[in-house]
Amino acid sequence: MALMNLGFKTTVGLGLRAALIIFSFCLFICSCVTLGKLDFWEDRAGVSLVTSLLGFIYYIPTVLPFTVRYFSPAIVLAGDIWMVIWWIIALGVMGDRFGSDLTCKWVTGDYKTGCQAGKGALAFSVLGFVTSLATVAIIGYFTVYQSYKDGGKQGLLQKGSLANGAVFLDGSAAPSTAPADVEDIEAGAGAASSGQEEAIDQKDVESQPTEHSPVASRHSEDLATATK
Repeated sequence: MALMNLGFKTTVGLGLRAALIIFSFCLFICSCVTLGKLDFWEDRAGVSLVTSLLGFIYYIPTVLPFTVRYFSPAIVLAGDIWMVIWWIIALGVMGDRFGSDLTCKWVTGDYKTGCQAGKGALAFSVLGFVTSLATVAIIGYFTVYQSYKDGGKQGLLQKGSLANGAVFLDGSAAPSTAPADVEDIEAGAGAASSGQEEAIDQKDVESQPTEHSPVASRHSEDLATATK
């Protein structure tokens, strides 16, 4: 992890997000063509269309510097897991309808175009699922685990701690390495130790004789002799 500087992390993060945005765009195009050429309820491409739209809504803000600062490690983990679920749904639906059992060579015209677009949507669903799953794995270890290890629950919820792409930590807003409770305990222990040192110093000062001590002692002896 020490070898991964901020520039490398940003490049990898933006690369993953760019790939997911491209796959979402291609899935959107293929889904629209499929819906236009085939019956809506027959091809079930509406699910893949919804997946592509959700991809636009989530992935695009992760590459914009003025929006990524509002993301925290917990938010990106939840968002990417949510997208993995949708990629799985799109993959299952399109695979069931346009899997290897269906061939497009026996149809012509709009049906052939719709069939080929459905095959393309299935391919991009596979690519999107694999890339999204890999992104979740990277975020889980390099971002969520490290944030929790360094800052506990506060680190997971800290906004503005992610590099552009919202995949890795940027390191510039690293959370405190000690939880708040531990810091309070250490501060209290330091105050108690300081109080004990001051009390010891005060006792030492009081125990030391002063220039008035011999006079006071001699005066007491004179009073005792006069009384006798």
